[in-house]
Amino acid sequence: MVIIVNKSSERLGSDLQVTRAADYAVRGVLYLASAGSRVTFIKDISKGTMVPEKYLAKILQGLTKAGILRSARGVGGGFSLGRSPKEITLWEVVEAVDGPLWLTPCLERPGECGMQDECPTTDVWDRVRKDIISVLTGINFQDLLKAQSIKRQNGNPAKKAGGAMKKAGRQA
Repeated sequence: MVIIVNKSSERLGSDLQVTRAADYAVRGVLYLASAGSRVTFIKDISKGTMVPEKYLAKILQGLTKAGILRSARGVGGGFSLGRSPKEITLWEVVEAVDGPLWLTPCLERPGECGMQDECPTTDVWDRVRKDIISVLTGINFQDLLKAQSIKRQNGNPAKKAGGAMKKAGRQA
């Protein structure tokens, strides 16, 4: 998945990628999807997603305002999904955190570029933008839960190979 870093200077690497906040938001929503309808403490979500608690709390509050999550205050408070995992798309979470996706300034602000009418790349960037949104809209958190389950069942081949090599080393 690649998305333009559009608002934040906080980058994980190159300019064309998911922002750290969007990545953390997806991790948090996926964790809550795996918890079912149970209200989950922020400290548990933080630990389970390996995301700093204070940063995650800000992100999850934003997702609550967007209607993706529900929050409960007080003793026993925490977060839960606002809808079923099947009804929440990857794009909805990314957009709630990062806002709309604009690959170039001329797509965001038409008419601002004097070359837009004759520029051959404007339509290409718009098609790429629409394709990214289409792919992310076509993936919901129920799909991601299934994919996560399959990955856990199959395990990480690199870890398995490393473990087998360590075992062989101890036996030799």
